Amino acid sequence: MQQKMRYRLGLDLGAASIGWAMVRLGSNNEPVAIIRAGVRIFSDGRNPKDGTSLAVTRRVARGMRRRRDRLLKRKARMMRLLVGHGFFPADPKARKSFEKLNPYELRSRGLDHPLEPGEFARALFHLAQRRGFKSNRKTDKKDNDSGALKTAIKNLKAAVESEHCRTVGEWLHKRMISGQTVRARYRESRVIRDDGKSSLNKYYDLYIDRSLVEQEFDQLWQVQSTFNPLLFNETARAELKDTLLFQRKLRPVLPGRCTLIPEDERAPLALPTTQRFRILQEVNNLRITANDLHEYVLTVEQRDKLANALEISAKVTFDKMRKLLGLSSAVTFNLEDPKRSELKGNATSVLLAKDQYFGKKWHTLESDQQDEIINRVLNEESEATLIGWLQQQFDLDESHAENIADVSLPEGYGNLGRRALAYIVPSLQASVIPYSEAVRSAANSGAPFNHHSLLSHARSTGEIMPELPYYGELLQRHVGFADPRASQSDSPEKRFGKIANPTVHIGLNQLRKVVNALIKRYGHPAEVIVEVARELK
Repeated sequence: MQQKMRYRLGLDLGAASIGWAMVRLGSNNEPVAIIRAGVRIFSDGRNPKDGTSLAVTRRVARGMRRRRDRLLKRKARMMRLLVGHGFFPADPKARKSFEKLNPYELRSRGLDHPLEPGEFARALFHLAQRRGFKSNRKTDKKDNDSGALKTAIKNLKAAVESEHCRTVGEWLHKRMISGQTVRARYRESRVIRDDGKSSLNKYYDLYIDRSLVEQEFDQLWQVQSTFNPLLFNETARAELKDTLLFQRKLRPVLPGRCTLIPEDERAPLALPTTQRFRILQEVNNLRITANDLHEYVLTVEQRDKLANALEISAKVTFDKMRKLLGLSSAVTFNLEDPKRSELKGNATSVLLAKDQYFGKKWHTLESDQQDEIINRVLNEESEATLIGWLQQQFDLDESHAENIADVSLPEGYGNLGRRALAYIVPSLQASVIPYSEAVRSAANSGAPFNHHSLLSHARSTGEIMPELPYYGELLQRHVGFADPRASQSDSPEKRFGKIANPTVHIGLNQLRKVVNALIKRYGHPAEVIVEVARELK
């Protein structure tokens, strides 16, 4: 496009508006006149009452619809299979008569006596409607009621065993006969503690675990198959059991991209390597300010003393650092100020080195082993699988393995992935250098990334865009991963990913609209000046 005039474009970016002004430039790039100015106002994508993203409300409603749809589909599939395998009659009116039967009585009687096909189908359909809770470690920890729920399940299992009931259905039938409730009811009550203060006690009357439903199905099927092996065949058993117990796996929530290797995911903050990276980065940046006001870099020996102390402590104060290094109280550190009196330690190692978890054994493990443990704790959905793995690999008893499986680790992600950390951390350990130097050193040693100043789109491709494209196309190091199923006809958000913050996402898209509209009418600006609210790094 031919340049129509030389002008400077000034932009003021806000959370819900973009101010812009065009200033004509003279032959010496001096401002001559204001051509045009304006403001584009838009929604920031958040609820004005509480500041939450508007996408949250839509997501919650969509999740409720999906759960309801899946329930209806599962019940419809169970009905089709029961009819197809000859348990229920094909005529809907004939099936209606079985609704009057007591399913709890059928579930109990079926453990000793033969049931008619329709009676068994009624009992099984009732199981499918109330198939119990299946624990998922990754979501249960964020559920405020998960403690009350797990306690109710544990109490129910103990009651079934103490009353010598073979299945939970038999136990529920006994409760029904005695006039007790057979439905899960959530309760809250105020309890007065020993100190005189009250606390809220949350509990369930009872709650059934999915494993109990599976055990009951297996026992019922085993007993009934001895009476009618032709009807209770293996094909019917496999299909009905799969429909009864099937649980869709959670779709993984991908973290952001690694700053240095964009195709990699960012490593969790709980990863011991990520914790050590942060510690080394901070300690390497420490400077000692002596009485003569000169700043001195730490020696490798001094740095290692502080790093080792931070490895085994949740925090180390600057006063303690002076004692560790044998410095006088008059000496200060460059990171020390009235608002900051300490450095944070390795939160993960300090936690897992406690007696109820690994104890002192944690510090004897290799770094790769520690990372593997944390990776499993964060990502394994099955609690039983995780506990078994911990016991087998590290010779732990069940109590310690359960504590580790239930541990609350630091949340969130760092800026680097595991591959990048494997290059950067050794560079930081080798000498007392800042992060920027460690990146350059790792790049010179064959790491698959360049220094930050060489990571821009223009430097990597040499391409100059005629207009602003979708930001995710250029800022791949700063956006989430694209949808692998996306096609060219899908939105740019699906094809390239987007920034999770809705305000930033909307603001950058609105900026693109403003700039491209001005380019289309007035040509490309000779200069662009962006006003920001705070000083950039």
